[in-house]
Order: sequence, then structure tokens, then C-alpha cells
Amino acid sequence: MYISSIINEELLWRYVPWIMEKDQALAIFSESSLDEATEKLQPDYILEYFSKFPIALQKYLEFLVFQKKLDKEKYHSRLAIFYLDQVQNLKKNPKSSKEAIDNARVSLQSMLKFSSLYNASLLLSKIPEESGLDLETAMLYGRLEHHEKALKIYVHELADFDGAVAYCEFYSKGHDRSYRRKLFYLLLSVYLQSGVKQTNDMVVAAVSLLNSHIQDFDPVKVMEIIPEEWSVRLISPFLIGLSRDSLHTSRNTKLRKNLMRSENIKMKKGYISYTTKPVTITEETYCRVCRRPFNDSNIARYPNNIITHVHCARHKTLCPVTGQLFSVNDGDI
Repeated sequence: MYISSIINEELLWRYVPWIMEKDQALAIFSESSLDEATEKLQPDYILEYFSKFPIALQKYLEFLVFQKKLDKEKYHSRLAIFYLDQVQNLKKNPKSSKEAIDNARVSLQSMLKFSSLYNASLLLSKIPEESGLDLETAMLYGRLEHHEKALKIYVHELADFDGAVAYCEFYSKGHDRSYRRKLFYLLLSVYLQSGVKQTNDMVVAAVSLLNSHIQDFDPVKVMEIIPEEWSVRLISPFLIGLSRDSLHTSRNTKLRKNLMRSENIKMKKGYISYTTKPVTITEETYCRVCRRPFNDSNIARYPNNIITHVHCARHKTLCPVTGQLFSVNDGDI
């Protein structure tokens, strides 16, 4: 039995301060059902109390977000802000170890990447320009879909070219090809942006991006943006890939046309077979609808070989005897 199951809540809260001073544990709250909790055991009430106890506050927020998976913006935002404050406080403290700062940043970055419920604008407003949290800033821009700003940080501030490509891969998931191409074109534009000093590493990264992600670019737009001084040899893998892709598309188009032509020929042959097959009329042959004999050669024959007078065949695609429905491909009567 946990303390939170005690009926007398006043007694519970009377001893919580003493418990928290000894050990900022939260089992007394996390084991209770949120659905059945009374007002003083609701998350908001507990969080307000835990604001005095940072360890318990962090653990309880993580419990709500990661274990209970509550999809409320206020909990996700508060946890992200907690992680951010933790990082900034560690960075301000000269006694903080690099390992402690790195671990705190990993927690923050993981939260920013995998949660989509926090208030990104609010978090951005809490990060000063010279904070040194460039990656976190880029991630927040990404969540706001300010992709150009994010990619500029990856390229110019972090010089993390692999990270920039991974960014495009991550944010293109669940979108169509045009959106993916837009992101990769943005990255290429950042590499080749006029008015910005381009390092040799940036040129190499741009060429590598083109040559390794051929299908992620619109060739017309690429030709408009690449520098005139670039040689054909420099981007030959990209150009060769375009040619192969174009040839493959052309071959597939021709193949589809040939298959359609073959299918049309088969349909025509089937139609001719149905409509030219001879019908033998004798004195004993009669209309399957009115049961009367045929007085002339004007007859109607359905694809299932039911023979009737022309005036008895009211529907060309519906057999009047069996009720069978024929498609256009089955041949007309």
C-alpha cells in the first residue's frame, strides 16, 4: 500500500514536506491513478508543490510525459523548459563538468526531437543569442518549419554537413517528393548562397550532396543555381544519374504504352471473336425470351450464347434470361 492511497489527504500533505526533505522520491504520487485522483492529487496541484523540489519536479514531469504519455502541451513545454534551464544553469556554473553539461544537453535535444507538443516559440525566446546552444536553436526552428534558418545554423555555425543532410531526411518523412526536394534544395542554396564566403569544405559538401541525392533535386533548379565556374566533371555523377533516370523513365513509358497496345489488340480480337462466330438457326431454334421461332436472320446473341429476337434484347449488357451483367470488354450483342 502506498501513502497516496490513504483516505486522509490532509495527513498525506502534512508529512510530504518531511518526506521530500529526506528524499525527493515521488512514488507516493506516481503510483496513484490520475483518473481517480482527487483535486489535491491531480498533476497540476502536485507540480505546483514540487516547484520547490527540482529533482522531484523533473521526475514527476518525466513520469507524466514519458510513462503516462499525456499529450498536453503544458507538461511537454514545462519539461522542455526544465531541461533548458538545467543546461543554462550548468553552463553558468564554472564548476560544472563538461560531462554533466553534455548529458543535460542530450536530455534536452532528445525532448526537442521526439516531442511535437511543446511550445517551440516560447523555448526559443528563452535562448540568448550567445548561449552556445546552436543545435538546440536549429531544432526549435525545425519544429516551427523555419527550415532555412535551421539549415544555416547547421552549415555556418556548426559546420555539421552530415547533420544538415540528416535534418532534411528527418523533416521530409511523411511528406511527398516535392516537399523533400524543397528541403534539399534549401540546403544546396545555403551552401551556395551568394554574398557568403564559401569555404572549400562547403563546396565539397555541396558537390557531395548533389552526387549522392540525385533524385532529391529538380535538375532545372539545380542548373540555375550551381556556379558557372564548376566543371562538368565535378558533378558528373549527378549528370550521369540524371541521364540514367531519364532513360529509365523513358523505357518505362514505352513499356507501358506497349502493354496498353497489346491489351487493346487482345480486346479487339476478343470482340471480333464474339461478333463473328457463326450462329446456326434451324426450325427448332427459338427465342429464349418469348419462346417463339425466328422468321428471319435478324437475331441477337449475348456473350453467354443466349439467342433472342432483336426486339427482345432490350439491354445490350444485361442478359434477359440469366440476368448476367456484361462489361464493355465482354463484347456487344
